[in-house]
This record gives sequence, structure tokens and C-alpha cells, in this order.
Amino acid sequence: MLQIDKSNLSHSKVEYDKIFLHKKLKEILSEKINDKYTNFPKNKNKLLIEDLIKSDKGGTYFKKIFDLTFLDCVEHIRGTKNFVELNGLMDIDEMLNYEEFKIDKNNIDDFESAILFYEEIINTKKSRIQKKKLNNL
Repeated sequence: MLQIDKSNLSHSKVEYDKIFLHKKLKEILSEKINDKYTNFPKNKNKLLIEDLIKSDKGGTYFKKIFDLTFLDCVEHIRGTKNFVELNGLMDIDEMLNYEEFKIDKNNIDDFESAILFYEEIINTKKSRIQKKKLNNL
């Protein structure tokens, strides 16, 4: 897998966040690859995912993983649901104590709350009316 283009991820739209919660991993990881990879087709990751799903060895396993949503992953990490396909993925406690993440001890509670209540935080956000729309009213 090559790094995906993050332009869709670096946005400020509440509605996109709400949709992203229910996006399947297949859709997220199939985004076009970063522009720094010039020797590969833009849909390289999508082709790889399709090959993994169609493979004779492990195809059904990969299909199950790629059919999970981003919310499924969040729920698995925070421990509210368990998905066998995600066993081995760090849970919230492992993340908070993982030295490579270097989470400041003063921010651990905020980080933990953000993960535990991520879905609620996203779903309660309200979209702002853009200035252009306000001027046209």
C-alpha cells in the first residue's frame, strides 16, 4: 500500500466527517495515491485491494476487513465492539501507553475522551452556514 492523497482528509466540513464514520475501509484506502508517487498509477491501492479480495488465499478474510467501516475500527479500539478481523490492532489503553505516539501526560485524558466519545462528538456537530450563502439570503 502506498500513502493516499490526504486532501480529502484535511477538510473542515462537518458533513464529510459524518459520512466518513460510515465509509468502508475499502473506500478510504482506495483513494488515489499521493502525488509524490509518480511511477505508479493513481489507483494503485485500489487495484491492490481488489487483488487481495479476489485472491484464493485469504480473499474472504480481506473482504471482511475491507468491508469494515471507520466507525467499526473506532469501536474496536475503544472496546465497545470486538471484530475478530481487527484482533492485534492496538486498543485505547495500548495507544495511550505506546511510547512512539509520545502523548503528553497532560493530554491523555483529552485523547481518551476524544476516542471514547468520537462518534457522539461528530454526530452532535452542526454545520456552519458559509458566508457566501449568508450574503445571498
